[in-house]
Amino acid sequence: MKKSISLLLALTMIITSLSIAFPVFADTGAQVDTVVDELSELYQEETEDDKSIEDSAASRVIVKANIEPETYGSAEKINGTNDVYIYQYETAAEAASALEYYDSLSFVEWAETDGIMEGQSLSYGNPMVGGDEAKAYVADHNVELNDVNVALVDSGVLFSNSMFDGRVTDSGVNLSDSGTEGSALDDNGHGSHIASIIVDNTPDNVHITVYKALNQYLQGTNLAVATGINMAVEDGADIISLSTSSSTESEVIIEAVKNAYANGVIIVNSAGNNSDDVANYYPSSMDEVFTVGSIDALGNRAFFSNFGEEIDFVAPGHKIEMSGFFDVIDQNKGTDSGTSFSVPYVVAAAAMVLSVDPDLGIVEVKQRLIDSCIPMESLKYNDGFHEVQEYDPDTATYIAVSDPKTDEECFGNGMPQILRAMQITENNSPVKISVQSGSYHEAFELTLTADEGSDIYYSTEEVYPSTENATLYTGPIEVSETMSIRAIAVSDEKSKSTPVACEYLMSYYADEDDFEIDNRGYITNYTGNLSEMVVPETINGTTVKGVAEQGLSVDSLKTVIFPDTVEELEDRAMQFAMLNILIGHGIRIMGNEVCWSGKIVIWDTPNLETMGEMTIPLYKGRVLNLPKLREAGDVAFADCHNLKEANLPSLKKVPYEFFYNCYVLRTVHLDSAEYIDSDAFANCYRLKNIYTPSLKHFIITNANIGTFYRCLNLVEVNFPLVEEISSACFNECKSLEKASFASAVSIGENAFDGCYRLTDIYLPKVEKILYRGLYSTSLTDVELPSLITLGKDAFCNSSISSLYAPNLESIESTAFSSYNEMYSEYGQNQNLKYLYAPKLTTLSDKAMAYASGIEELDLPSLKTIGENAFYESGVNYLYAPELEAAESLPVAEDAVVVVSDKLTNCTYVPQNTTLTIQGDKGSYGEEYADANSLEFIDMNDMGGSIRVTDAGLRFGYSFYDTQKKEVEEYGFVYAAGEQDRNDLTVEQIDDESVLQLTAYNRLTHEDETTTFNLVFTDIPQASYDTEVTARAYVKIDGKYFYSDVTTRSFNQVANAVLADDEIDQNTKNTLTKLYEEV
Repeated sequence: MKKSISLLLALTMIITSLSIAFPVFADTGAQVDTVVDELSELYQEETEDDKSIEDSAASRVIVKANIEPETYGSAEKINGTNDVYIYQYETAAEAASALEYYDSLSFVEWAETDGIMEGQSLSYGNPMVGGDEAKAYVADHNVELNDVNVALVDSGVLFSNSMFDGRVTDSGVNLSDSGTEGSALDDNGHGSHIASIIVDNTPDNVHITVYKALNQYLQGTNLAVATGINMAVEDGADIISLSTSSSTESEVIIEAVKNAYANGVIIVNSAGNNSDDVANYYPSSMDEVFTVGSIDALGNRAFFSNFGEEIDFVAPGHKIEMSGFFDVIDQNKGTDSGTSFSVPYVVAAAAMVLSVDPDLGIVEVKQRLIDSCIPMESLKYNDGFHEVQEYDPDTATYIAVSDPKTDEECFGNGMPQILRAMQITENNSPVKISVQSGSYHEAFELTLTADEGSDIYYSTEEVYPSTENATLYTGPIEVSETMSIRAIAVSDEKSKSTPVACEYLMSYYADEDDFEIDNRGYITNYTGNLSEMVVPETINGTTVKGVAEQGLSVDSLKTVIFPDTVEELEDRAMQFAMLNILIGHGIRIMGNEVCWSGKIVIWDTPNLETMGEMTIPLYKGRVLNLPKLREAGDVAFADCHNLKEANLPSLKKVPYEFFYNCYVLRTVHLDSAEYIDSDAFANCYRLKNIYTPSLKHFIITNANIGTFYRCLNLVEVNFPLVEEISSACFNECKSLEKASFASAVSIGENAFDGCYRLTDIYLPKVEKILYRGLYSTSLTDVELPSLITLGKDAFCNSSISSLYAPNLESIESTAFSSYNEMYSEYGQNQNLKYLYAPKLTTLSDKAMAYASGIEELDLPSLKTIGENAFYESGVNYLYAPELEAAESLPVAEDAVVVVSDKLTNCTYVPQNTTLTIQGDKGSYGEEYADANSLEFIDMNDMGGSIRVTDAGLRFGYSFYDTQKKEVEEYGFVYAAGEQDRNDLTVEQIDDESVLQLTAYNRLTHEDETTTFNLVFTDIPQASYDTEVTARAYVKIDGKYFYSDVTTRSFNQVANAVLADDEIDQNTKNTLTKLYEEV
């Protein structure tokens, strides 16, 4: 990246004296309970000082070292366990500085600032995992059970709830910044709900000890959670229930988890609620924990649950009933959802295994659970239509085809069965169903069989079968309409069986006498009683061509197969039909709300060209294939929660909320689409691939939360023809890493807000970034060659470290700040180090406010600086040779400001006297420095000099390193003739017109100024008037810093020397002799 500063300034290497911190050897064997007491006191002090949990964590450094380091000015120090030390600083800036120091020490194994862990709260599952079954079996058979100790590291527990009597104990540990000191009393409800599920699924031998690490907002620091884990291990826990997750790896958490594992303590942790690959989250992705994802009441993966190869088990986690946060059992019982609430089911299963086999290790317990699992293939609910289907028009039947498993469906070993995992009884064999799945045109009976002495419970509803919610099988079942059946076998002496399922698709040929038809050939009424029909091709001699409004609006209608002669379904043609299957290979047009009441799961209209608004809402199929669809209405496929793939290659415009809330949609082909309207893909959590080579416009026609709002699995996008990125377009696309917009000229408000992983963006033509356009991104070195306007908070909360913006003309307030959403407060952001904006003429009020880590602002055209432009910033170096007036200047200690004689007014009163002004001697800049007791450096005494020597033309430069950094390379870039400064850079070197020379010979003087020269020798007389333009550079931290350009010919300099009375006569004589020789 290009960086340009004036090298007509001194680059002197000044050695500052450092206070050397000698290490102190110490006993690091602190007791966990001592650490807990000290941490609890520290958290309370931070709370009393009105520090948010985020600010407190950011001001804390955790260090692991075999030698105790110095405190480096910390306000508090705590000796932790296992060679870990904790240092609390007043500010995050002090902590960041300390972190750099500790990282530099050879005896430090690792160092990190503290972070935040989030509880996974987003609750019926007892029969699914078999909690009641296991409890009943051990009670009926007098099974001897050993005590098992479960540690709950969470938000605490409401101990007054009578369901916890004799089962749940207060550890007295509160590591959060809320609640009651010295007590793990719950002030959120999260921990209480988890405890209630463990209690509900285990007998009295399972005891729970509670450690409060999460506050009332369900947040806790890494240190607090790690300390809770370590305390639980020391207190003798067998199992730790943990429901926290972070996308940031933490060494202190990793150490605590590994310590538990080494001590034989099982940790069961939630996968997280981001609908993302669990590999991106900690400690969920660690091998040392049992990671649990969520399923719903049907056995399908919960839409919010993370997935991936690191998932070990699944358990119910969607709308689970619980009563843990209420004083009386069953009073105000509520539901909650999240992978947090899947964890206690697996905790209960592991606890029951240890109840009968206490000597098993972690690996053996895990294998017991794996062996007991019902795999996802048997868990998932199918209603006969969820699998991908192919239609056979000759037989009017559908044939199931494979639906390949995707990365998003990597979902562990399945759901543990508690009684089966205990291995104290035999298992029931799966139920046998007499008729296999398929398409049928006549009713039939099916029978169910199981092991002798076992009962069969079956369900044809959308529920997971259990003895509580399914029907006891007593004889043959008649199948006359499309249905799905799931069944289990149960008995007192065996554990329940794995569920089995079959699906049946039924349809019947309709009688043409049951229809009324108009002269157009459109059906206007149906009087028959079929719910699943094949429509005849002719009715009373008239070819059927369409269905008129309300023509088949019969609420009992579930399946309709049209002949190929039908081309149109008018508005509301089947509005109240509870349709599941719609087939019509000749249909080209479908109006508004055609199947408004239906839940279509098989939709086969391959020649459809036009469809209206909400034509088929709540489509339940997995694949949408409409190859000829050119035009569609708004909200067409919103809330299609089963849709995984859409192929619409002919669609020109993607309408408003087109795929809104299609949670599992992952691949979309839109080959011809030129427009995408607002919210079209909002809440498509798993969208990963979108193919739109013709896309030109994001448009907003309605209320807007973002075209791709919360597309949590979108990793990369490339829209080369799009010119405007609409407001909130990629809001909260938390996995987006790379974005390319070759033609985009503007970025709307909040366009990439919350794209925390965005590290690579290509915007060569962007001229304008509006409010929060790149808020909370992880972009670092950013090049925006066409940028003109940078809006308010544009890079707020981002990781940007450098910005190259050669055409930038305006920066609005707090563009590089940080912002605390919870407290609605701006704060310091230390990430931005360098800004290059050669056309920027004004720094307005608070333009650089809170940008506290800036090392250099390179603003060669800057003329005015507004009031508070540097409010609470940390600018170390400002290059502004064109500056004329300033109401504020950099406030950082030892800051340097480079000006010229153009500065005529500065009303800023420095807050300290360490500010240095570099400028022209005798100028206003020197007067300002003297008046405010500031150091002043005359740039003309240390800048570039150009003179004729007896050898030729010399360009001489001297440098003074105001930033005390090591220079990697000195050199020159030069060319014949007069050149613009932007044409003489390292990037422009071509070894023909633009040349480079590295300066290997340098001289460092007593004042630590470094000088080096570019000398042209043996210049022929014919070239005495040839001008040469040169500029010097130094390379620091892999980046180039440049001087201004200087253009001179031999004759120009020689004549100036001969006419200068202050130059000594010997030099003039040498020059005169040189002329005489030629």
